[in-house]
Amino acid sequence: MLQSLRIHNYALIDVLEIEFSAGFSTITGETGAGKSILLGALALITGQRADTTVLRNDQNKCFVEASFDISNYNLQKLFADNEIDWDAKTIIRREIAPTGKTRAFINDTPVNLLTLKLIGEYLIDIHSQHENLLLHSDVFQLDVVDIIALNSDLLSKYQTIFTTYSEQKKELSDLLNAAATSKGDLEYTKFLFDELDKAKLKEGELTEVESEYNILRNSEQILGILNAAGFQLKNDDVNVLLTLKKIKHDFNEIAGYSSHIRSLIERIESVFLELSDIVNEVEVQVEKLEVNPDRLIFLQERIDLLYGLIKKHKISTDLELINIREKLKQKIDLDENFDSEIENRKKKLQQTEIKLHDVASKLSESRKGKALYIKEQLESILKVLGMPHATIELAFTKHPSYTEKGIDQIQFLFSANKNKTPMPVAQVASGGEIARVMLCLKHIISEKKKLPTIIFDEIDTGVSGEIAFAMGQLMNEMANNMQTISITHLPQIAAQGKYQYKVFKFIENEQTFSNIKLLSQTERIEEIAQLISGTSVSKVAIETAKELLNIK
Repeated sequence: MLQSLRIHNYALIDVLEIEFSAGFSTITGETGAGKSILLGALALITGQRADTTVLRNDQNKCFVEASFDISNYNLQKLFADNEIDWDAKTIIRREIAPTGKTRAFINDTPVNLLTLKLIGEYLIDIHSQHENLLLHSDVFQLDVVDIIALNSDLLSKYQTIFTTYSEQKKELSDLLNAAATSKGDLEYTKFLFDELDKAKLKEGELTEVESEYNILRNSEQILGILNAAGFQLKNDDVNVLLTLKKIKHDFNEIAGYSSHIRSLIERIESVFLELSDIVNEVEVQVEKLEVNPDRLIFLQERIDLLYGLIKKHKISTDLELINIREKLKQKIDLDENFDSEIENRKKKLQQTEIKLHDVASKLSESRKGKALYIKEQLESILKVLGMPHATIELAFTKHPSYTEKGIDQIQFLFSANKNKTPMPVAQVASGGEIARVMLCLKHIISEKKKLPTIIFDEIDTGVSGEIAFAMGQLMNEMANNMQTISITHLPQIAAQGKYQYKVFKFIENEQTFSNIKLLSQTERIEEIAQLISGTSVSKVAIETAKELLNIK
């Protein structure tokens, strides 16, 4: 349950700290006093989005912090699954910086808004007036039935299979589309592959071919220079090798006189050996090199082919051509095997659909099995709320396809008058009637769904008198299962709270502030009397207030 609430720098609130207790509590206050601000702050800790417009002072940080006692709600696994430290006293904190950046923490663990919203749904239900419009939603009506029928495990199982089914269905659809497209492209794909395959591509070939081509194209010049060099090194009048050999011989005669001479001999020997090797290599290159016009033509054609393919495929290397060839081969293999792959996918989808249909049918049976119970419960409670002839029917229709919620479409049909054919509740119910139906649903749900706290924001709109008193009693009963808080303008409801709080505005230093306080017994009498008679409190109003509060 909600134990305490701290708000700082939010809208009209400067600093607010308030504690709450178990049971049924009511919150009253003049219109515009700040009740909606209080709910807005609470909504922040349940993951609602916010921006800097909520900052009272846009230079300072805003924060909302709520403490919950969750010791009896078995939420340890939920916290563990979301990597949050569980604590019987759980603290949720939301911060909004002047820059607009927001942060959220659960038990000092930073969390994102999705996690905050997920955890918040297990801690508090804020039922605002606009939520009455949920009765217009088929999904909401379906959710109500599932909660009452305790279908959470069955629905979770269905949704797991449905996710697989949806993925497989999309994969099959994509494959069918690809197959249809590929059939038109297959011939061209084969042509491109054959063209590359016939080219007998090798990685690095282009560099090798260009190198050989450049050598052959300039072979006469290269041979001339190589022959000249060889001749000059060993056959010319100078004969470099012979000259070095003679110099080495002469130096050997004087080597004994100087270590420097011996060093020069070693260097001459090294140069002689290197030049000898060069001469041998020149002779080898001369023997290897030949003027071959046919080979030159072949190389030119090969270079033109490779560059033509590179340009055609808008790439830059022969390696990329090889990669394209392999991808084309894979595409051809896939295209030629589409039929067998499609059949495999269809079989898998059919198997998944059998499982999905089985669970969907069980889910549907469970829902239909609770229809009479929901009808009887709603009609019984509506009688207490001043609608003795109200009729509720649950109309089931089968959805044309599988949905995330199953195969059922459910509509709540409603009639407030005797012998009147029930129609969709959203079409025929007045605002006050919808409010009462919603309260009845929440009452039934509260017995099935273990939730720490529920807050009603003026769910009593459109009712008064004995009906208001009955609604108060109903919320009081709900407080046996969960902490129940009602924001109300009606004295018949406000007086039934075990505790009563008042939201009020005040002016200080020419600034308007909003705050909330727990009322004493005397203050409650005064507040209830004001709800009865307005600003000018009469003695009759005071006595009526005491009577409502059971004070003698």
